Amino acid sequence: MTEDYSLFYSFNAALNIISVLVLLIAGILLLMKKRSAGSYLVFTGSILYTLTSIGSFVANLIAGRIGEVALVKTHAFASAAVTVAFLIFSIGVLKLVTEIRTQKHSTGD
Repeated sequence: MTEDYSLFYSFNAALNIISVLVLLIAGILLLMKKRSAGSYLVFTGSILYTLTSIGSFVANLIAGRIGEVALVKTHAFASAAVTVAFLIFSIGVLKLVTEIRTQKHSTGD
């Protein structure tokens, strides 16, 4: 007997879309407010994360129709792409925090 997890996967996909969009909006707002190396990295990471997340979802749907081997290979490649995008975003956040901390020390706050 096979259980149907389609509702669970649909709910998970909806939450993922919402979180990706929130991350993208935050990256755009940050870049509009503060232009620095950190904010550019956060913005670039959020754009890449959005594109790789959507691309991963579509690629996995297509690969799933081809077969199990194609799905596993596609999922592995897509996971690596999403991870690189998130790494860029994370480095941007770290850079941004150090920029803010440096600014506070230089102003005496």
